[in-house]
Amino acid sequence: MKRRESQHRNPTGGWGNQPFTFVHLATMEGTKEQAEDHEYAWRYTAQRAGWRIYGKPPNVRVNTVLRMNSRRQAIARQCTWPSPKRNAWGWMKWIFGLSAAAAIIALAL
Repeated sequence: MKRRESQHRNPTGGWGNQPFTFVHLATMEGTKEQAEDHEYAWRYTAQRAGWRIYGKPPNVRVNTVLRMNSRRQAIARQCTWPSPKRNAWGWMKWIFGLSAAAAIIALAL
């Protein structure tokens, strides 16, 4: 894990000077192909939890759905993101606003 974090923090191989928090999600043993499958499954899980996923160079957003296949989908079904949905309250405000607008329209009629 320390080696992988140092790869991300290296100016030529990762995020360089941009601050970020490294969170341990899982450990696995296997081939490079299997490790990539797990990484894409976790990225997909994070995106579904409302997080933005970035690739290289920094600040380039990634659509994780484009890289998913049945093997990665099976892995993703076993992944549980450690924090609640990031943008859940934004949707709730939109729904409450829509409900309030409908109530005002109903009262006006």
